[in-house]
Amino acid sequence: MKWIASILFTFLIAVQSYGQEICDNAIDDEEYGLVDLNDTDCECSNLIDLSLIPNPSFEDTLCCPTAEAMLACADSWVQASGATSDYYHSCGLTELPFVGAIPPEFPLPGGGEGFIGLYNFLTAYREYAGVCTTTPLLAGVSYSLKLYSAYAFGAEDELDLKLYGSPSCTDLPWFGVNCPEGIGGWQLLSSEHVTYSMDGSWLSIVLTFTPPVNMNAIALGGPCGDIGDTDGSYFYFDELVLLESITMGMINETGGWCSGDLTLTAVTDDPGGTWQWYKEGIALIGETAASLNPVGYGEGNFSVIYTYVGGCKRIDYSSPAIPTADFDFNNVCFGEVTGFDNLSLLAGGEEIYLWDFGDGAITNVASPAHTYSSSGSYFVSLIVYSSDPSCNDTVTKEITVLEKPMADYTLTGSSVTYTGIDWIGCAKDSIFFEDLTTVVGAMSIASWDWNLGDGNTSTLQNPSHVYVMDGTYEVKLVVEAETGCVDSVSYELILTSITADFSTDTRCEGNLFSFNDGSFSSDGSLISSHKWNFGDESEMFEGTPATHLYDEAGDFLASLSIENGLGCKDSISKFVKVLENPSPNFYASENPTDYFNTQLTLTIIDVNNESFYTWEMPGGIPESSNEKPRVEVIYPTFIVATYEVKLIEQRSNGCADSIVHQINVMEDEMVFAPNAFTPNADPFNNDWGIYVEGFRTEEFLLSVYNRWGELIWETTNPSGRWDGTYTDGNLVQSGVYVWYLTARDQITDEKFEYIGFINVIR
Repeated sequence: MKWIASILFTFLIAVQSYGQEICDNAIDDEEYGLVDLNDTDCECSNLIDLSLIPNPSFEDTLCCPTAEAMLACADSWVQASGATSDYYHSCGLTELPFVGAIPPEFPLPGGGEGFIGLYNFLTAYREYAGVCTTTPLLAGVSYSLKLYSAYAFGAEDELDLKLYGSPSCTDLPWFGVNCPEGIGGWQLLSSEHVTYSMDGSWLSIVLTFTPPVNMNAIALGGPCGDIGDTDGSYFYFDELVLLESITMGMINETGGWCSGDLTLTAVTDDPGGTWQWYKEGIALIGETAASLNPVGYGEGNFSVIYTYVGGCKRIDYSSPAIPTADFDFNNVCFGEVTGFDNLSLLAGGEEIYLWDFGDGAITNVASPAHTYSSSGSYFVSLIVYSSDPSCNDTVTKEITVLEKPMADYTLTGSSVTYTGIDWIGCAKDSIFFEDLTTVVGAMSIASWDWNLGDGNTSTLQNPSHVYVMDGTYEVKLVVEAETGCVDSVSYELILTSITADFSTDTRCEGNLFSFNDGSFSSDGSLISSHKWNFGDESEMFEGTPATHLYDEAGDFLASLSIENGLGCKDSISKFVKVLENPSPNFYASENPTDYFNTQLTLTIIDVNNESFYTWEMPGGIPESSNEKPRVEVIYPTFIVATYEVKLIEQRSNGCADSIVHQINVMEDEMVFAPNAFTPNADPFNNDWGIYVEGFRTEEFLLSVYNRWGELIWETTNPSGRWDGTYTDGNLVQSGVYVWYLTARDQITDEKFEYIGFINVIR
């Protein structure tokens, strides 16, 4: 942006006067303190009327400028770039555009009324002025553009002034606000580094060039590159005289200033004139030849005036500044770029630089960068030449390209392998990183910096790490030597994981459990091994699917361990719940019972109110029931039988079990004993026994005694028969004998005693 300031100036028209000043006697004839050419009385024509640039001093107007960005008001001139080039003329604009801007020195060069202003800002804002030449600038012909420029505003007191040319006037204007490089047919013709006094004084600048092709348009402005983080700078321009160099007048140089044999020879294409040489505008008495040996007069600015019938020409020469070569650098590690900072004391922007990097490579870049092909020490030389090649300076410094470590590492682990490109392994395994960095000589490693790719880092030389998740990780090792040299290496680590999982149902004890494998591999590969531990001290089972029968109820921690072909492992444990079956039981009000008492009450022992019970009582009434805690059942009377009763208990969790008891219906107790028998060997009634029912046979004892209480016979067999003999086989005498019976009731378990008499008859 431009600002309008109320700094007024008046254009003064310089009027050449011809007073008492004599221009070639080295005397201040008017005593104004201005000698010879330094007095305006001695100004010489600058051939402006012959300039190949139309309206070279911006005097001719198409309109009077009243604001900034009105260069188009100057006849023949074009605002070449899209940036806002400015035009000043006494007929219109009388204020400078920038707050704090310095007005140009007056009178203007040539005593005119117009001039232009161009602004350079940051990286890509360049104001350019362009014009079509009156005749083509011919290829191969030397031309000189002499102009005047003054500082106006900004932090920069230097300008790399650029002159571009194009074969076609249709290239004016161009699109954009930067320089025309790469646009249309524009080519850089000449460049001049100008250093200004920041007081608005005018500098005379000469740009000499030889067009490579015929040119019909020129454009003038600042450089293309970045000028830094500033507010930019603004400069004035006036009196642009473009002629062939021979017409303008030129100086040929032979020898060199610093070699002491420099000869300056002035040349022009107008014959018949005379020459006079000056230093700092003061005549060198006696130097009236076309040639001059200036070295003896010391450094400074020389001019020669050629006076001829058509007027006069002034040709200027400045002795070359003597450069002082110097540069700075930092020692670098092998493989890195060495930057050289040129610290030479410059000689006005016309220097030529020659660098010898000590390894056979050379360059003429002002501040170059170079990469050495091997480590070691190199002697780097910089030669700085001024515009006069005989004026140069050389500096040589030793640079060291430091050895640097060659970073490398390897990986190990139970599942780690190398494919030749990447490392592969298993997530959740320990990965061991082994540093394989190599060093040269006595250099040692100062630090290791590992980036493990999952957000974790390490500064150990040989760390280890467990990656929780599968995936691809870029593992980078950065090593730094004690010299400060750094190297790094990265590999990809591809980790696979397998996940163990299984499912099973909750079942009741006594049922077969199925274990359903749900394991999977992150890369879809086959899981090669399944090992099951059912948690009940049974043997481990290998394979899938798996089944198992638990011997008892409870919570069992079952585990599955898996492995794939890479050696990736995983395991999982889950509790398996084996539900307890119920233990139903019951008892009968009488069991056994006799066939006179067949109505029984069956009662559940330890009844569970949340369980469902089923009675199965075949042969009874009823034959089934769901009653709890007891049920009444009636069996047939007078029938000796055994009945099975089944009680089924089913709990709310679905587990069920049953129990069966037998109900024994028996005879009631009965004893029948005959009171006589006739053991006389006839076919009838030869032995004696009793008939019993309702007794336990295992505790049956029947005895026979005589009247003196002697035991005659006994038996434990209820079916036993006495044949009327003693225990020794002899017959007993006829008479009465006593029998005695002891037995236990098979229902009530009572023990009974019975006594009776037997009459033995013969």
